Amino acid sequence: MIRALLTGRKNQTRRLSAGEANCPFGAPGDRLWVRERWTHAGRSTYRYSADHANDGTRFRPTFHMPRVACRIVLRITSVEPQSLKSISTTDARDEGYDPSSCGLSPRRWFAELWDGIFKSPGKRWQDDPLVWVIRFEILS
Repeated sequence: MIRALLTGRKNQTRRLSAGEANCPFGAPGDRLWVRERWTHAGRSTYRYSADHANDGTRFRPTFHMPRVACRIVLRITSVEPQSLKSISTTDARDEGYDPSSCGLSPRRWFAELWDGIFKSPGKRWQDDPLVWVIRFEILS
């Protein structure tokens, strides 16, 4: 999804809701920094997996990325709860759909992406869980 952010194809995300009254991931105006697979490329220089996917470099996991290495900052523009299957074709495109990567419709692509991440009962596409729809703009 980093490439989708960098190319402007992704401007929203969905996160599972636990039924909270307020979104725990942020509110409009909040800034989020994006973690990605990375490695040092010098004293204060970094390389990112999204830019060097298959060159043999060993990248560190996202959860080890220091904030100083962040190159993508997002600002939340809106947050709303929604049932997962309520995603529109336009919203599925805005989740990062790449029409050249498969022959699937945007919604089918998103459903398969979701099920590739969430396999537990209650969280799968077929279960139609409640999610937070977080729309954002890319600041850097």
